[in-house]
Amino acid sequence: MPNDEEAIRSTIEHYFKGTYNGNGAELRKAYHPDVQIFGSIGGKKLHWSLTQFIERVTEKPTAAEKGEKYDKQIVSIDRTGDIAIVKASVSAGGLHFTDYITLMKMDGVWQIRCKCFTA
Repeated sequence: MPNDEEAIRSTIEHYFKGTYNGNGAELRKAYHPDVQIFGSIGGKKLHWSLTQFIERVTEKPTAAEKGEKYDKQIVSIDRTGDIAIVKASVSAGGLHFTDYITLMKMDGVWQIRCKCFTA
């Protein structure tokens, strides 16, 4: 059984791979169904449900289909008990994003509960 840090990293990898490949099933492995996603792109404030986020990142052609470089990495993990904050660096669609991702371990599974990003 993976330790908590490995499980957190695995959850974030589902997010990274799901967005890169435009794979909604992969994204659903990472995100809690009631996740809230907030962000800012070019000063425009955004707020999406999981369904809206998946619709956005699975549009064709995907990053993988466009041949974009896979440039996504965890910068830091800060965990206390069953909660964690991950800072991630993500390049996609010609933009560079900084993500702050809140995860919670529920019923033994780490899931993303909130994500805030800026580009």
